Amino acid sequence: MKKIISITFLLLISFSTVLAQTKTATVTTQKQSRVSQAKNAAEKELEDLEYKLSDSLVSKNESILNKLIADDFSIAGSTITKKSYVEIAKAPQLNFNSVEKSDMRIKIYGETAVITGRNTTSRKIENGESSSIFNFMDVWIKSENGDWQCVAMSHDSVLLIFSY
Repeated sequence: MKKIISITFLLLISFSTVLAQTKTATVTTQKQSRVSQAKNAAEKELEDLEYKLSDSLVSKNESILNKLIADDFSIAGSTITKKSYVEIAKAPQLNFNSVEKSDMRIKIYGETAVITGRNTTSRKIENGESSSIFNFMDVWIKSENGDWQCVAMSHDSVLLIFSY
């Protein structure tokens, strides 16, 4: 009888340990899932903002540009500021037909995100149309009010095509 009680007791302890480990694994998996969902939501938001930024260049929407571009914005290798970027974007000489993004990769590091990809642009020029394809890298930060803003851009021209 002592043997049966001892065996039963050992089985109960083993079973309790297995249940505790399963519960811990489930909680850890749920936490990882929530983190993954939050990251996916942030990635989706940033992807949408990249498209919104491109669309605002085509539509020359100054208010959206001012909202998406941070006050301390810069473009690598230039002296372009937020103010000059918005002025250039709304200039009548700059007539984008389209700005298309592809191959986007989004990496989030806390309150900072780095987005790389390829832009294909088409714009009207004086005697025809100009198209360009270039790699880009945009850096976004989460502002104090919780909105993402682009603080830096870098572009690498790959191909420029003119048609008349």
